[in-house]
Amino acid sequence: MATYRKRGQKWEYRIRYKHPASGEWVERSKGGFKNEAAAHKAAIEEERLLIRGVDITNAQLTVSDFLEWWYTVYKKENVSAGTARNIRNHLNRVINKLGSVPMEKLTKPMYQQFINNIAPNYSKRTLQTMNSTIGEAFEEAIQEDIIYKNPVKRITYPRTVKQTARKKKTLEVEEYMQLFQLLKQDWMEKHPHYFYLTPLLVASGARIGELCALGIKDFQTSTDDVLGAEIGTLHIHKTVIRGDDGYIIKKTTKTGQSGERIIGIDPVTTQMMKEWLLYRKKYLLKHPYAKSDYLFIDGMGHFVKPLNYADALENLCARHDFPHVHPHMFRHTHETLMWESDVSDINFISARMGDKNKKVLLDSYGHMSKRSEQMNMAKINAFMSRLSEGYNTMVE
Repeated sequence: MATYRKRGQKWEYRIRYKHPASGEWVERSKGGFKNEAAAHKAAIEEERLLIRGVDITNAQLTVSDFLEWWYTVYKKENVSAGTARNIRNHLNRVINKLGSVPMEKLTKPMYQQFINNIAPNYSKRTLQTMNSTIGEAFEEAIQEDIIYKNPVKRITYPRTVKQTARKKKTLEVEEYMQLFQLLKQDWMEKHPHYFYLTPLLVASGARIGELCALGIKDFQTSTDDVLGAEIGTLHIHKTVIRGDDGYIIKKTTKTGQSGERIIGIDPVTTQMMKEWLLYRKKYLLKHPYAKSDYLFIDGMGHFVKPLNYADALENLCARHDFPHVHPHMFRHTHETLMWESDVSDINFISARMGDKNKKVLLDSYGHMSKRSEQMNMAKINAFMSRLSEGYNTMVE
């Protein structure tokens, strides 16, 4: 039976159960949950493990039992769906080979041999990420007095690790314009939602999930007094993520609230977005019951799924023997675009990209001034106007 209490701003559960070997009553507690419901879910999962005989105080506790317990109590309800899937994959690799080994008998040489055996199938980076996860789990085992040394520490990576070709991360402007013509040829008529999504990825630097989550009200236009042209703004504050039961809309960006932002869109791309809105109206006229509030919708009135867009892009590149392009490359292309536009204000770049890793830098330099934003946007607008001849996509 579990009990719950609030400690400061977090919740804790406490479970009291009879030890299957000694018959004595034992108590276990775990805190740090954001609310009582989260603590309740974690307690239920741990009680289920106890019913199945998974008791971490058992001397014969196996690697599989422990890792399942650790995942259930510390990760399953405390990380995003995508992170949980990655952790689950890491654990499964270890469980498949070492799952039946008792925790107390797992040694560093045994784990090193495991790494040596699987190395040819994985890149060094994949193994490093997996070992980071397993090492974190085993640190908890030390805290619980299950083991006394972490067998993952100071593991070496053999030369037999899978060698992976260095992937191209960005497209040069000339390469992008070549791709754009292919997109126009293949997508303009049948998949305009994919077609118009692409230049917005390039012009905004936003992640594909962030653009797919945009609502129709998140795109606004106004007339720029300096340019005398219509410009747009995007309010980026959500993202699409893939959960266990399909796609869901997360109410913050990938990097949380620090990634929420309002960014300017140049006149060229703004005009293309107005073209897209005309296509969007046509979609909704065909499906009047599809009352979608999303900015980008497909021909059935449903929001555009990131994976569907990525697959369509991959297929298009394969058809035309064009080097493989994935959606995130457009984000890097935007970074290149800013540098080529002579935008060197790292504070502006960090704020525009919503890069959480640069938050410390942003805090050091202070908030971006309105004047700085205007000057930097003017540089982007001037550069983007050079692409207008290649676009030429006005709706008839």
